[in-house]
Amino acid sequence: IAVGQRQLARALTLLERARVALGMMQTADAAIARPLAVACNNIAWELHDQGAQRTAEGTAAMLEIAAASRVHWARAGTWLEVARADYCLALTNLAANQVDVAASHARSCLQACEINVAPPIECVFAHEAHARVAAAQENGDCFACHADKDLTATRSGRTVSLFVAEKRFAASVHASLTCV
Repeated sequence: IAVGQRQLARALTLLERARVALGMMQTADAAIARPLAVACNNIAWELHDQGAQRTAEGTAAMLEIAAASRVHWARAGTWLEVARADYCLALTNLAANQVDVAASHARSCLQACEINVAPPIECVFAHEAHARVAAAQENGDCFACHADKDLTATRSGRTVSLFVAEKRFAASVHASLTCV
């Protein structure tokens, strides 16, 4: 509520008090950590949605709170909430121009969906995060992963290589194109 009323400092103070209180509890169970995970998630998205209106302080808070959300979901949720927190981290880091960090969280979100055979709608969001990150990357960013000869993916039950030789790419008809 405080963030919606543009009271960021108050919202951060209240959130920090709750995080400290939870941290002092030796045996806090998921029922106690869950409301904090929800609050962090909601505040992170509220800050994300401010877009160009978000201040530098708001951007820093958004990233910190999105990361806290994932920590609390790991404690209080299932793989699905953690994957959704990675989705949030992918998009919030992308909004803060932290493309490499965003890419890592997008991959984590997608991997969680694949490993847990997620419902199709969850896969849509995971692929969306991955696509948004890919659109923000340059060729050098892509080669950071695709230069790895051991990089593979499973497609239709088959393991396929995702390796791309940078020199071959540069000499190909595709050299003038960006990866994505």
